Amino acid sequence: MSGAPLLCLYASQTGNSRGMAKEIASRAVERGYAARSLGMEQWKTLDFDNEPTILVIASSTGNGDCPDNGDKFHRYCKRKTTPAFLSATRFTVLALGDSNYEAFCAVGKEFDKHFERLGGQRFLKRCDVDEVDGIEETVEPWMEKLWTALKALPAPSGAGLAAAAAEPTPTTAAATGAQLIELAAADLSGDDDAVGRSAARPLLAPVVAARWLTSSASSGGALGSEGTRRVLHVEVDVSRGGKAMGFTPGDALGIVPENEPAAVAALLKRLGTSASAPMPSLSDDVPAHLQGCATVGEAFTSRLDLGTVSAWPPLPLLRLLLAGAPSGSGPLREVAEIAVGQRTAATGPRAAHATLHSARVSLEELLDGLGVSAPPALPKLLDALPPLAPRYYSIANAPAADPGRIHLCLSIVDFYATLPGSEKRHLRSGLASSFIARACAPLLGGAAGQKLAAPPQLPVFRREPSGNELRLPADPTTPIVLIGPGTGLAPFRGFLQQRKIEFARSKLGECHVFFGCRREDVRTLHART
Repeated sequence: MSGAPLLCLYASQTGNSRGMAKEIASRAVERGYAARSLGMEQWKTLDFDNEPTILVIASSTGNGDCPDNGDKFHRYCKRKTTPAFLSATRFTVLALGDSNYEAFCAVGKEFDKHFERLGGQRFLKRCDVDEVDGIEETVEPWMEKLWTALKALPAPSGAGLAAAAAEPTPTTAAATGAQLIELAAADLSGDDDAVGRSAARPLLAPVVAARWLTSSASSGGALGSEGTRRVLHVEVDVSRGGKAMGFTPGDALGIVPENEPAAVAALLKRLGTSASAPMPSLSDDVPAHLQGCATVGEAFTSRLDLGTVSAWPPLPLLRLLLAGAPSGSGPLREVAEIAVGQRTAATGPRAAHATLHSARVSLEELLDGLGVSAPPALPKLLDALPPLAPRYYSIANAPAADPGRIHLCLSIVDFYATLPGSEKRHLRSGLASSFIARACAPLLGGAAGQKLAAPPQLPVFRREPSGNELRLPADPTTPIVLIGPGTGLAPFRGFLQQRKIEFARSKLGECHVFFGCRREDVRTLHART
């Protein structure tokens, strides 16, 4: 590989940042740069002394949290104190976020700050992208500034050019060299690799109790009934997780969900493959969520999102499917073509994509609606699909109130959506909540007193606190007002249990709880807490 080196280093939760990194790297190669994209989970394979130019592309999840694949590198940079660590590196940052959250683009802003603090030289002002307004509308003009800024940079040192000319580092390569040894020594992993500390190594926690909190479930509200809103109380035994599962009221539990089995089976049949088929060879930049994946069935069951991410359907996926259906037609195809800019319309691409997203059109429905007769090559499809992200639920108990267990309170909402150009309504269900309900089914539908041979299990992990969590005041005499509609009551239940425990040894301030519900007889949750 020849030309000036450029590393597009990404932190991506839903695939947007990864897709942007690959797109920019591809365009840079066309312009003569020795560009490549790399996930931050591979940061220990890098020798930063030989990375003269880095473009950081980072999304923010939740209220300013770092994506899973970039979390360790983010914390490493945050704690690193060597001011010359990145002195050989020129950098810029492309930050993706959602302006509906207070901590807009927080992760990208933090990388921008830490890279400068560690000696990096910023060659282009950070670009903050609001996913609400559309990614490409902001990124395209910024990329023109990027090419101009890159062209104005002085040629990198001999070391940087030598690194660019070398073969790319395999994703499975061991970290070697003096600097990489130093990185490993300072790595923050330690207990991070313990079971129950991350989505990559969840704890299989037995479900020891489950019950409906709403009367609609017990009075004929069957799964999938229109307008049914059911609330489920679940208790899992996390005692085997030890310290890794220790929590404070206000913390959240991560659930590693799976796609619905029947939907996966139908999709694999449509793609002409089987669950037992081995994974095909992928590109050099194997995304973090597909590393170690053995079969196609595993990928589509537990690694890939098939229609729930906020940016669904991803624009790269739409382009890939449209390329495989040159003669297709129909309302769904027209909307898709407008969304990717292949067809003009008064409403514009953003509105077209919003139409597809609100319909929650599935991958199988896209294949049919776009007129894709021959599915795209499996490696390309796997690369275009976003990762299946964990879901987080507020913990609904205090640790001392039920030691070794975590309680959850979650809504299971089924709704109908209509595809463009169709009057037929399609049932949609929440991915993770339905996954939990399926796992708990033996405890919900069995006869009273019936014992199971083995309790169902859920893959769980404790979400690392970000500092933005709700917390009880340090002074227990401080008056508090808690306001939580629906299952928003969950963390407050933990607060109230904690205050009940504290009441035995200290004076408490007043506490008022305001709980929103439509009907007291069917919507009061945990009335006796």
